[in-house]
Amino acid sequence: MQQVVLVILAAGLGARFGGFKQLKGIGPNEEIIMDYSIYDALSVGFEEIILVVQECMIPDLKKKYCEDLNLPISFCVQTQEIVVQNQKINREKPWGTGHALLAAKNSVSSSFCTINADDFYGRNSFQLAFDYLSHQQKNCAIVFPLIKTLSDNGTVNRAEIITDKGHLISTIERENIFVSNNTVYHDFKKDDSLRLDSNVSMNMWGFTPAIFDFLETEFAHSMIDLKNNLALEFQLPTAVNSIIAKHALEILVIPSDENWFGITYQADLKSNKENILTKNYPSPLWKS
Repeated sequence: MQQVVLVILAAGLGARFGGFKQLKGIGPNEEIIMDYSIYDALSVGFEEIILVVQECMIPDLKKKYCEDLNLPISFCVQTQEIVVQNQKINREKPWGTGHALLAAKNSVSSSFCTINADDFYGRNSFQLAFDYLSHQQKNCAIVFPLIKTLSDNGTVNRAEIITDKGHLISTIERENIFVSNNTVYHDFKKDDSLRLDSNVSMNMWGFTPAIFDFLETEFAHSMIDLKNNLALEFQLPTAVNSIIAKHALEILVIPSDENWFGITYQADLKSNKENILTKNYPSPLWKS
């Protein structure tokens, strides 16, 4: 059995939410979603956690996780400065989830699972990822039925999974999704091709370290566009799509039966506080 690392992408700023949504408490003792992900991952066998964060977040998180709780957690910083054609470009908004994962390159030497900090995936999802990655030097995507990833408080964007013989061949970005009378709409139009049971990616991936070289190549190809449009981001699903299209990567798709929830809108906090109470966690989550 191989060691498996969990890499949590926690540096992003929530534009629709307004601030560091990944640090908002949802548990009965103000536990954040990332607390539950760390708890679940350690429970099923992950031995090391790497948090990709902004530098300003490290002191508080280090005190909480490393000093107070003595958890096996280390930190990588997603910088907000990139260099394009010998020119430094800096912006307030992070450069996207693909760029965030690249920040962990020098800290990862084994197979790993990567997730978003503000998404609740459920323990079984981590179990599926760990069981596969601890026995395979291969890649995987843990995916969810669309119906289990919706928000009651507004539309959502989801990457629909397209497979062939159980392997990922592409993702299709569907924006402004909502459901009315059991019918799925996106971009405010009815779409019969997108169903409630269609699998979507919530950015839970399993990779070998080989992914970093592919990502660096894709990021280099994207730099000019990023320089010319500072609103663009280098997103992990888009990069994975591009790599798969070049037949450079094979990813097994593993469906999870867990109910996902996350924080897109301020109103999601209330529903998440209700959702977490239906789960079987100790309270408080971390025993002092």
